[in-house]
Amino acid sequence: MPYRLNLRYRIFFTYPLLGFLISVLVIVFFIFSFDLLERQYMDNFLLEELDHFIENSTSNPELTEQHASHWEIYKIDDDHPFDLLNFLSQYSPGTYDVELRGQMYDIGIAERDGARYYILYNDQDAEALEINLIAFMVASACVIIWAATAYGLWFSKRVLKPVMSLADEVRTLDLGAAEAIEVDSYAQDEVGFLASEFDSYINRIRRLIEREREFTANASHELRTPLTIIKAATEALLLRQNLPEDIRTRLLRIERAVNEMNNCLQVLLILSREPDRSQLLTDSTDLVRLVEQLLEDYESLRPPAVKIVKHFAARPVIKAQEAMLSIVLCNVIKNAFSNTVEGAITIEIDDHRLTLTDTGKGIPQECLPQVVKRGYKDRHSEGQGLGLSLVQRICDYYQWRLSIDSISGQGTTVMLEFAPVTPDGYEMPREGRGVY
Repeated sequence: MPYRLNLRYRIFFTYPLLGFLISVLVIVFFIFSFDLLERQYMDNFLLEELDHFIENSTSNPELTEQHASHWEIYKIDDDHPFDLLNFLSQYSPGTYDVELRGQMYDIGIAERDGARYYILYNDQDAEALEINLIAFMVASACVIIWAATAYGLWFSKRVLKPVMSLADEVRTLDLGAAEAIEVDSYAQDEVGFLASEFDSYINRIRRLIEREREFTANASHELRTPLTIIKAATEALLLRQNLPEDIRTRLLRIERAVNEMNNCLQVLLILSREPDRSQLLTDSTDLVRLVEQLLEDYESLRPPAVKIVKHFAARPVIKAQEAMLSIVLCNVIKNAFSNTVEGAITIEIDDHRLTLTDTGKGIPQECLPQVVKRGYKDRHSEGQGLGLSLVQRICDYYQWRLSIDSISGQGTTVMLEFAPVTPDGYEMPREGRGVY
């Protein structure tokens, strides 16, 4: 995305730019107008002075030249030659700009009764006046640009003040509280309209959040009762003596499913709330113990040709509720069991990382970015595509890092990076998380 200045500076730069463009146009117009008017004035002046001199020279034949502070007139004929002006003999009557004696002159030429008349006007003072006027206009343009810059700064700040106020109010607004945007504090203009729309939109979001929380709480409450009944009945049946092994296996599967459902309900209730960092640190879970327990619980899902390889270099304690961490590990382990027909599943644990590698069918590279999205599942899956999506939500909740790497037909590696308890306390992991 190309870099663009923020709105305030775009407004601010408009004023000095506009002042500069107007100043340039005025100066160019002035120079053009000054030259045009000077030319018209000078032509009229030269021709009038020539006519006046010709009349005087006609009445007084001895009058052949006349001098003033800025101009001089000469009458040249066979009886009165003037070598300095011989080069002008090729010019026809009219007015010209000519360099003479190292200076620029406005020259007028006329012919009468075989004689040529020349008037030479030294326009050095006029040129100096024009330069001074241009310098004055340039200085005025600088003052105008400076004033436009100062006004642009002040005006942009004043115009955007209500916008920035609205942005700060929206940024600090707590969607979980009953706060509202103070619409009445804004003028009845575009900003006021925007504030009103923001307020309506925020209220709509709050209603949606409230409905979602109510639904989650109600669904959890309604489901817990039958789950409790099923769990109690299952535990009672498991206490019977001489229970057939196939029946015991099915009852254990039911008990495991009930426990999973209870954990899932608890996790969904937690995820439906805004994360509270102070509450995230209250529970801790022994990672190795939980992994061992889950491997034992899901032993019946492990294909006979698949062996479990464990490398536990440390025994970290994770600051998280056991139900949350259990959902994450449960999904990862079950996926490995269901996608590996033969070979090995290797689980490695160190101070802050769990890595699970299987030799299963793997995931195509083009599908890797999609596996944690809600609803994604491959064509052989019997689920609803919610497992890894829920795992990613839990990782986002605790700011863990979930990495999945896979080669189709060779296997998959899942890595979880989190922050265990250390002697100095709990330390949040580095920024950045996702699927790679």
